[in-house]
Amino acid sequence: MIGTQAPTDAQGNAHTALTYKENLTWGGEYYYYKTEGEAPILVEDPDWFLFAAASNFTSLPNFKTTINGKAIPHSKYAHGSTYNNNDFSGATQCEGFAKYIYQYLFGSAYSGTKTDVKERITGATYVKNKLSNLPLGSIIRTDKTGAYQSNTGHAMVLVGKDSSGITIYHANWDGANGVMIHYLTWSQFANTFNYLYYLRCPNHAYGAWKSISSTTHQRTCTICGATQNGSHYAKTTGMGTCLGCGYYGNILVGTQGLPDEPELLCCSPISSLPPEDYLKHRG
Repeated sequence: MIGTQAPTDAQGNAHTALTYKENLTWGGEYYYYKTEGEAPILVEDPDWFLFAAASNFTSLPNFKTTINGKAIPHSKYAHGSTYNNNDFSGATQCEGFAKYIYQYLFGSAYSGTKTDVKERITGATYVKNKLSNLPLGSIIRTDKTGAYQSNTGHAMVLVGKDSSGITIYHANWDGANGVMIHYLTWSQFANTFNYLYYLRCPNHAYGAWKSISSTTHQRTCTICGATQNGSHYAKTTGMGTCLGCGYYGNILVGTQGLPDEPELLCCSPISSLPPEDYLKHRG
């Protein structure tokens, strides 16, 4: 980033290092270059730009995947492109982009389940516990101050994950609506973001039951890969055919008197599910 005037810290000293420092005062105009030879791009929020530049996330310009049958990145928004701020009505910048991509993946920006977390991020373990089981395509919204306002945080779409961290697809991390795909570890997430604001997850869309043992069958969410286990069942117990998967054998669960299976949501905690032992959820 280049500018007409270096920012000053709370003591009035010029801050010229590529490290983020809170409470900087910015003056003048600031620009950056995406590639050599291109026209400079105005940085609308230089404080956020410096904050993002100092985060040191791993850039993944060649990342590709498929979520719910849809290609990521979107054909209109490759890594390094610019979000136009007009594709999603009612939201702009990172939030508008995240909702646009979520809508592209699942048909509506408001489908699934929104969970207001509103908690301070306390470290890498906290982040892993909160995010490691999220389905791909979920929106993660953070907040910088704890005020939980639209202009104090960052929104991103979860597009990949492993045991060490997550891959996110997001816009305006550079303060100029740039579209980027980054990998960040649990520690990097915890060291960068102060508060977890909300999560939006798609509903599960399960495939057919398949027998996995003499007592149990399983089905897999076609969106996120979560699995749900259930006991073989028939109208009455004894030798017979499971009504869920077709397994033939000694059926231990009769369906008479049992409630209908609930709709399970990708964000549902295990504790929210019914206690019947014929229905067990692993996500």
